[in-house]
Amino acid sequence: MKRHHLQPRTSLAAVLAVLAAALLTPGPAHAHDGHVYKGAAVPVGRGTAHAWVMVGRNHEAKALGVSISAAAMDGIEASHGEALTLPLPPQAAGTPFNHVYLNWNPHGHPPAHIWGVAHFDVHLYMTTPAEREAITDKDPGFMHKAERNPATRFIPAGYVVEPHPVPAMGVHWADASTPEFHGKAFTHTLIYGAWDGRVTFIEPMIAKTVFDARDPVVAAIKQPDAVAVSGRYPTRYRIDFDAAAAEHRIVFEELVTRDATDVGERHAAR
Repeated sequence: MKRHHLQPRTSLAAVLAVLAAALLTPGPAHAHDGHVYKGAAVPVGRGTAHAWVMVGRNHEAKALGVSISAAAMDGIEASHGEALTLPLPPQAAGTPFNHVYLNWNPHGHPPAHIWGVAHFDVHLYMTTPAEREAITDKDPGFMHKAERNPATRFIPAGYVVEPHPVPAMGVHWADASTPEFHGKAFTHTLIYGAWDGRVTFIEPMIAKTVFDARDPVVAAIKQPDAVAVSGRYPTRYRIDFDAAAAEHRIVFEELVTRDATDVGERHAAR
């Protein structure tokens, strides 16, 4: 933490303003904020990736995250793509989330004029890997399940459905206000996912250029009016680089407790 050296004539009001700014400025999830439990590491590129959960003193999850080693990024453009299941540790049980499905897309994916750049998809799933992998176009009911959208109260306002379901993933909903839909270059965005009438994941999509820059990014996760599963839900995500650990992190933070009967409140109390 940067120290503030006050001049002898600094007023009390100025001191209070500095302290207030320090208290009100949100910071990243650091190890001293709680105990971090790690899931199993999975090889990716020349390094590894793993999911984790941070638990506070009250034993509630304070943050969920994915760490990708800096070595994993070295030369990953030469990879033909990755699709990795990262288990969350059992301490994530107070949240609705089960695992992370991490995808590296060296050439992006459709629509190519919007998301056709190298990027990672970080799916935070509410279902098990087996349930996710059962989403297959060999299922006679595949399109029927894809067309069963969740009730509007379970999807944030302003989100639009992508027309093509993806096997082993589901149906994607995108924020219509995201900059790349309006002529800007794609950097990162937050996707909601669903299958057979229920929300099944949230997903930051992150261009590799964001990781290369190593500049911290913080973005809000738009909240639906209601949730179908009670638990602690993140309200923002953070992308940063931990130099000490030599790893890139995608952090789901500012968790709030939401009840499945919470219909009509866009923001739940913590």
